[in-house]
Amino acid sequence: MLFDVFFFFKQKTAYEIYQCDWSSDVCSSDLKLNGFNMFTGIYDNKRWTSLVEEFKSLGERSERCYHCFKIRLTETFNKAQSLNIDIITTTLTISPHKDADVINSIGRELSHKYGIKFLEQDFKKNNGFKKSVELSKKYNFYRQEYCGCIYSKMERGL
Repeated sequence: MLFDVFFFFKQKTAYEIYQCDWSSDVCSSDLKLNGFNMFTGIYDNKRWTSLVEEFKSLGERSERCYHCFKIRLTETFNKAQSLNIDIITTTLTISPHKDADVINSIGRELSHKYGIKFLEQDFKKNNGFKKSVELSKKYNFYRQEYCGCIYSKMERGL
């Protein structure tokens, strides 16, 4: 099976605008060098915060993350629909801090709603996270020590 691969960069949770812009620019440059296309979503931290703020103290893998995943995947499905893309997946499952079952469940739900296939994955399996760290070092990719939201950053004392 042959695919045209598109990347949708949506750093909705980055509370520092320079972090969002910088991450997007670096990601875009890396992808263009390798012949891939990337689309970016609109940065709207105020909207994201208003939707998850009531869950801010619940911690990682909580209802806060569920709502964040739902927001991000909904926007991804919307973008895919606008581009007539018929199958999507997400890299959110690579983190050992993220629950792949929850992410894939949201993907299945939205797949039915939008009529777009969702490729369920748990990219951290088979040493996926370890491999991602190794590749990031090899190619000098930026990695941060938290998911990008201010609540996660505060929980890690950063």
